[in-house]
Amino acid sequence: MGTDIQLSALRLGKVLGEGAEGQVFALPDRPDDAYKRYRTVDIDAEALAAVIDFPHRLSAVERRVLMSGATWPAHRVVDGTRTVGFVMRRIPPRFLGRTAASPQQPRQLQYLMFARTGFWGDILPLDAAARIGFLRATLAVFRVLHAHGAVVGDVSQANVLWSDAAETLVIDCDGVRLAGGTTVLPPKETIDWTDHTLSGPPDLASDRYKIANLIMRVMTASADTEPPEASTPAMPGVPHNIAEACRVLYRRAALPRDRRPTVEEWDRALRGLDGRARTPAVPRQGVPVLDVSEGARPPRTYIATPQARSARTGPPRHALEGSVGRPAQS
Repeated sequence: MGTDIQLSALRLGKVLGEGAEGQVFALPDRPDDAYKRYRTVDIDAEALAAVIDFPHRLSAVERRVLMSGATWPAHRVVDGTRTVGFVMRRIPPRFLGRTAASPQQPRQLQYLMFARTGFWGDILPLDAAARIGFLRATLAVFRVLHAHGAVVGDVSQANVLWSDAAETLVIDCDGVRLAGGTTVLPPKETIDWTDHTLSGPPDLASDRYKIANLIMRVMTASADTEPPEASTPAMPGVPHNIAEACRVLYRRAALPRDRRPTVEEWDRALRGLDGRARTPAVPRQGVPVLDVSEGARPPRTYIATPQARSARTGPPRHALEGSVGRPAQS
C-alpha cells in the first residue's frame, strides 16, 4: 500500500487544474506526479486508502494494464491526521494538445465525437483503425476493474484521454468504488451519459451502459447516440463486420442489468470475431451484477461541465471547467 505523505513534505508548484472537487498542483520535486487537494473535508479517507491499495492486489499483468492506462491514486496526502488529498500520476505530454485556447489541452474523448474545427489546433482526431485500437486499450483498463467488481461510475467524454498513438488514459480514478466499498466522495454523473433506466448508486450495469455509449460515440464520431438506438452509421473505415457486431451489442446496452454486454463482448466485437446478431435468453431469475453495501453513499446530481452540456449541440469548449480530474495539465 502507498504510504501517506505529509502535506508539509510536498513543494507545490503551479495549479494545473481546478473544479468543484478541488485543485490539482504540479510537484516540482516529483515531475511525473501531481497532487489533488480536495476542497471539502467530507471525504472517506478509508475508501481512498482502499483505492490506493487496489493495484497491489492485482496480478502483475493486470497491474501493468491499470497503471499504464490510468492516473491511479498512489499516496494519500495528510495534514497532521486529516486526509486532504492524494498524489497521482501526472498526465503525460502525449495526452495533451495545443489548441487556440490552451497550449496544454487534454485530448479528451469528446474530440473524437465531433467534426474537427480550426480551434482544435494540433489535435487531429484518430482515424477508424486507430479508434478501434484506442477503444480496445480502454476496454482493457475497464476489464481489470470489472473483473474485481470495481465500478468506474462517471464514465464520460471528459474522463478518458487519448494519444496520437491510440493509447488510453482514464482519469478521475478516485471516483472508483471497489467491490463492497464506498466512494471517496458522493458519486457524480455527467449529463447525456447517465443511465436513466436504473436507480441507485452506479454499479457494473450502469458502467456497461456508459461504456456502450463511449464505444459507439467514438465509432460513429457522434455525441447524439443512445441505446437502444443504433442507426447512426459508423465512420468511414470501420469494417462492416465490426460495425454490425457493435450495433447488435449496443441495442442490448439498456436492457436489464444481467443482459447488458460486458467489456469482453465488446472487445470480441472490436476484434471482428463476433459478427452474429445474438440476443441472450431471458434468465429465469435476475441476478444483480454487484451487491451495493449498506454504507454506500447515495448518488448526487452532477452539474456537468460546459463540454457535457454542449455534447448534443456542437463541438467542445476549450476552457476546461468542472470537477478536478479533468485539468489542463502539463
